[in-house]
Amino acid sequence: MTPDPGRRAERALAAATAKRGSGALDAALGLLSSVAAGPPDPFRAAEVEQLRGQIAFDQGHARDAARTLLDAARRLEPHDAARARMTYLEAMSAAIWASGPEAPGILAFAAAAAPPPADPAPAADLLLQAFAVRILRGYTAAAPDLTKALDEARHAVLRAEDVSSWLWLAGNRASGIIAIEVWDFDAANELSIRQDRMARQTGALIQLQFALNFRANLQCLAGDLAAAAGLVEEDRQIAAATGNPQVGFGGLLLAAFRGDETVATELIDATSRAATKREQGRMVDFAMYATAVLQTASAGTTPPATPRSASSSRTSSGTASWLSANSPRRPRAPATPSSSSPPSPG
Repeated sequence: MTPDPGRRAERALAAATAKRGSGALDAALGLLSSVAAGPPDPFRAAEVEQLRGQIAFDQGHARDAARTLLDAARRLEPHDAARARMTYLEAMSAAIWASGPEAPGILAFAAAAAPPPADPAPAADLLLQAFAVRILRGYTAAAPDLTKALDEARHAVLRAEDVSSWLWLAGNRASGIIAIEVWDFDAANELSIRQDRMARQTGALIQLQFALNFRANLQCLAGDLAAAAGLVEEDRQIAAATGNPQVGFGGLLLAAFRGDETVATELIDATSRAATKREQGRMVDFAMYATAVLQTASAGTTPPATPRSASSSRTSSGTASWLSANSPRRPRAPATPSSSSPPSPG
């Protein structure tokens, strides 16, 4: 081991990042404690905060993840503007999954505080800008930015160093949300497959779980329940191998589309309880949609389709109209993650 404490801290941070990528979340958090014990370094401290936020999201704590990532983004700005913009986007993505009184405030403040895109703007910067306009000005004003960002995300050429961050943005976290928001099923499916492939290539098991569930949802909507079942089973196997929980929303929707009332009702109830406890509002939305699908299946009618814009309060797949009810007009800066005073819309 190198005697230089700064080098040891850097190596511990790299090891923590790798552990998180492989799904060993507790081990990653343990390594971050040793990083914090190293010599003071504002940039490294901001990197640690970003990784803590990412791990919080992986563990299902979306609200804590959003607060932590927002703080990390602000701390990264003086050191790495591109990484700060990426982290603002991660914070907004996490806040979309969250619930609780401060979630809209975090979302709106991140949108207002996000730096402008670089010139020329990479896909991540366009996604950030599209989200910010959508949050602050509404769907109609954001539609051109949403479609432009989605097109860029679909055709982005990634460098090796971009893969780990892009796994956060592909699939059902950023670009996938936009695909559903603009009613582009083909784009959503393409992005979910790409996220799946990248996660397998890099051994990012938790990101693979999210990709599998996003793909399973889309297969349910396409009517291929056998394919959805295979994806849900793989999520279960990864969870068993890593000791982490299943992501689960794909299995929830699959049971509802199958019309399996006993299994679906148990999953809906369990998901609603756990998600409410964690203030993970988007998972509650998945449970609500699964309930609607189950009821229409029992009645012999057609399940509700995924809506295309912000005209409804929530989307059927738990994705976008996330903001029609949650976009405050005058965002107020949230307290720091350690504060007991949650931010609230103005």
